[in-house]
Amino acid sequence: MLRNQTCPNNWKAYSVQEIFVPLPNLSYSRDQLTHKAQILEYIHYGDIHTGCIDELISEDSRLPYLVKEQAVKNIDKYLLCPGDIVLVDASEDYDGVTKSIEISNVGVKKIVAGLHTIPLRPLKGVFAPGFARYVFKHSIVSKTLKAIAQGTKVFSISFALIKKVILFCPPIAEQQKIVEVLETWDKAIQLTRELIEQKELQKKYLMQQLLSGRIRLKGFTGKWIPCKLKEICAIRKGEQLNATELKDQGEYPCLNGGIAPSGYTDNWNTEKNTISISEGGNSCGYVNWNPKRFWAGGHCYTLSDIKANSEFLYFLLKNKEKHIMNLRVGSGLPNIQRSSLENLSLSIPESKEEQSQIGRLLIGVDIGIEFAQKYLAKLEEQKKGLMQVLLTGQVRLQVGK
Repeated sequence: MLRNQTCPNNWKAYSVQEIFVPLPNLSYSRDQLTHKAQILEYIHYGDIHTGCIDELISEDSRLPYLVKEQAVKNIDKYLLCPGDIVLVDASEDYDGVTKSIEISNVGVKKIVAGLHTIPLRPLKGVFAPGFARYVFKHSIVSKTLKAIAQGTKVFSISFALIKKVILFCPPIAEQQKIVEVLETWDKAIQLTRELIEQKELQKKYLMQQLLSGRIRLKGFTGKWIPCKLKEICAIRKGEQLNATELKDQGEYPCLNGGIAPSGYTDNWNTEKNTISISEGGNSCGYVNWNPKRFWAGGHCYTLSDIKANSEFLYFLLKNKEKHIMNLRVGSGLPNIQRSSLENLSLSIPESKEEQSQIGRLLIGVDIGIEFAQKYLAKLEEQKKGLMQVLLTGQVRLQVGK
């Protein structure tokens, strides 16, 4: 990339090696980490990939620890300081190799960068606090990193590969304004994620209590009746489609042994509002509610002729999903026998109205979670758009004199 290519007016272009000094990292696997408080906190590349840790690591950030038995010599040379950047150096997709986080004010925390990361220390005076993690997200920089990433199944970068990549830096005052804008969205995104987490915990608690009869809805005191799954519904196995009959797009999804559709087809063999359970594969035992018509494949069970309230039965089975998965047999390609599923032990309220009200209550919780997830996706898309125009200089922010 040429030094001044697409560099906005009044911005400066630097190579990575001109403004960053590479730091050493520590290579420990996940099984050498713990969430019990120890001395050293550890940035695992997988946590950056999944977004489990903040883009700006602060005193409140939750990181795993290296276990006590890990004796690290000359620890000071590994410790990260405010302003340091940590890049992911390996990923199964191109987007992953552009992910970065920044160390902020971490107080007395002792933090080290881990396996498959490139820790970098910027020169003083180049970046405003919080901005450095964004320079690698400039669209041209991101494309350049993806272009130089090496590998076939796993893509990787190194400091030697990226040291000549050109980064674009606005004046410090403009950096501060950009950080202020983007952090406004970051806070909204974080609050929404926390809301979703709270709603998920609420749903889990309600399912555990309501679907076991430990908590009863007002006005209901009737018995809960033990039964087998086969006593309240019929279990049907789907019809296998050939690979040539499946499409990447189509009106009806084909459900098989996985969580996601295995493809799409122009035909359907199962009505909407049907409960399905994966019969085979690594995800066998997964319970799903299908609001639209679909094609049930050869590794998909569907429930019909349901004598209980359908929504209640779905949540009841979802609550017992781990138990259902324990019915698996086979090692290479596990599956669940129909007879095992038919003899699954359940307990349901005698009153169908109680079943219905429990189902409606849990559906309401699901709707709240779905609404929050859509709002989160909207915020993330807005932030992505802001980054595109602010980090490229397409839109310039007013900076006071």
